Amino acid sequence: MFRAVSGVILRPSFHRMMRSALRSNNAQRHCSSITGRWYNLKGSYMDLSDNNGVLEGCYDTGVGELQTAPIVGFPPKKDGGTFGWVVNWTPEEGDPLTTTTWTAQCVDVRGKQVLQTTWILRSEVEKAEDRWESTLVGQDTFHRGRHEDSD
Repeated sequence: MFRAVSGVILRPSFHRMMRSALRSNNAQRHCSSITGRWYNLKGSYMDLSDNNGVLEGCYDTGVGELQTAPIVGFPPKKDGGTFGWVVNWTPEEGDPLTTTTWTAQCVDVRGKQVLQTTWILRSEVEKAEDRWESTLVGQDTFHRGRHEDSD
C-alpha cells in the first residue's frame, strides 16, 4: 500500500524507517568524516568532500542512462549530524529536467560506516495538473566499499 502526501507517493518502508529512527536510542556510533567515495547497491557512486562548510563532489548514477553530475550541499555540522546535497541532472534531448535532493546521516553499522539517505527526485511537467506524477521519494544506503550488504 502506498500513501500519497501532497502529490508525493510514499512507500510503506519509508514509514517503517521513520518510526524506527524516532524510536532509536542513539546506540549507533557516528562517522567522523563523510569525505571520500561512497557506493550504493544500484551501481551508483559519489565522491564527497567538505570544502570550508560546502559539500562538493561528483555523482555517477548507475540507474538508467549512465550520467555524471556535480554535487553541492551542506556537510554535517558535527560528527554524525544530518546533512544534504542536490544534483541537477542534464537531460537527454527531449527528456524533462530533473533534480534530486538527498538528506543523510552517516552512522556506524556493525563496524562499517554507512550513509542512510532519503531522496526526492522531481521532474518538470508541462501542466500543473500533472504534478502528482512528477515527484518520487525513496531511501538508499551508501557504503565506503563496493558490493556490501544493504542494511
